[in-house]
Amino acid sequence: MLDIDGLITRNREYAERYHKPIPEFAKFEGVPPSIVIFTCIDFRISATKFLQIKPEGEYVFIIRNAGGRVRSGFSDLVFMETFTQGKLLKEIMIIHHTDCGCAHITDEKLKESLLEKAPGNPDMVNAMYFGAFGSNKSLEEIVLEDISFLKEYPLLRKEVRNAVRGFIFDIYSGLVTEKENGIST
Repeated sequence: MLDIDGLITRNREYAERYHKPIPEFAKFEGVPPSIVIFTCIDFRISATKFLQIKPEGEYVFIIRNAGGRVRSGFSDLVFMETFTQGKLLKEIMIIHHTDCGCAHITDEKLKESLLEKAPGNPDMVNAMYFGAFGSNKSLEEIVLEDISFLKEYPLLRKEVRNAVRGFIFDIYSGLVTEKENGIST
């Protein structure tokens, strides 16, 4: 069974056998990432794997959170856009997937459960956003909702807002299908 101590042991081996020093920002000579991918934290899902992103020389920003919801990770996106002074980001890819845990529960149910465990913190719990949608919405609706959120978000450059695209990863076939205006392309 995997545990933290086992991971630390693996890290020691990695550091001794494989690691090459990572260049500081000021000395980075590769092609910096221009794509941001929003995807789920689901341990079964790996965008680098199913998009075949090469570990050396192909760089993307990947923001992972429950359900891959953009509203949950947009502060990271705004940070990257601001930190890079609007010079790197060119495209945003939203990838939701079939059999997502967020499709099996709602934000309301999560909040009810939290309030039972922490009844003295209703304001904190009620302010939380998980992006869980249960069976109330289809994956297509969730993709379009996230696209709309980013396209209307004023802290992103217009060029970036216009380059937002949404997809669904099918865990059975391994295919990524683009969703545009509710139509598969």
